Amino acid sequence: MNDVKDNILSVNGWLVFVFLTFTAILGYYSLGYPILSSELDKNFWYKTTASGPDKDILLEVRVPKYVASFEDSEISFTVSIDSAPTAMPSANTPTATSTSGESEKPLDIRVSGKLMIPDDATPKETALFIKDKDKDLKLQENNYVSQILLPFDLAQGGQSQKIWTHVANPYFSQNARVVFTIENASSSSAFTWSATEESPCGNSEICAYVNPYGVFRRAAIDKLLLPPWSNTVIPIAVFASYGCRRRFSRAHIGTQDTGKVKNAKKTNMYLGLN
Repeated sequence: MNDVKDNILSVNGWLVFVFLTFTAILGYYSLGYPILSSELDKNFWYKTTASGPDKDILLEVRVPKYVASFEDSEISFTVSIDSAPTAMPSANTPTATSTSGESEKPLDIRVSGKLMIPDDATPKETALFIKDKDKDLKLQENNYVSQILLPFDLAQGGQSQKIWTHVANPYFSQNARVVFTIENASSSSAFTWSATEESPCGNSEICAYVNPYGVFRRAAIDKLLLPPWSNTVIPIAVFASYGCRRRFSRAHIGTQDTGKVKNAKKTNMYLGLN
């Protein structure tokens, strides 16, 4: 074992380790990471879109398919202005984003959520939320709120914000879900929703299943196989694989040498040289 350790820690061993690590990272981020990231997004999130209160305002919401009590799940909101000019403007002509001017008004989005149990129409409790900028406070439960307000300054064009959500108590009831309510708090005009991807609840609800196992799988993949943790996992995996390969190679050579010695002794015995 010491020979293997000394071999790995030698200059040549370190050069081989650095080369293998660089090759593994390059191959992972070129081939594996895009596929893994896409599969993670497809299996654990879905998107839904809405227009309004003015028709040129577009809202896209990325919703988790699973929530739990022990891990926060990310919900992201992207607001954009759909400016579709009817004619190509000249170089000196400014482009307006809205003829009505409504797009330049602030847009406030109110988010809340209720926990629903199958065969029970009464909500059991509210989901809890925290803003992305306050994520360092997530360990303190009193920093979470049951209703959250997200202001968007439409005069600056497209904007994105994130919030985090979980349920306060663990639930293992099959098909228990959190139904989210996303409202326009800046005016009486409601959003017009059109699902771009099917909701996991199988209807028009914007919801997430209470599924601790799904959240655990998502967290494990996200934290181990995606940056920044993947930058640590890959070198460790390469080092372990390289060390095992050297050890087995040494053991194989030792076995061959032992076999040669035994064969030599048998030959000498037959020839009467012993």
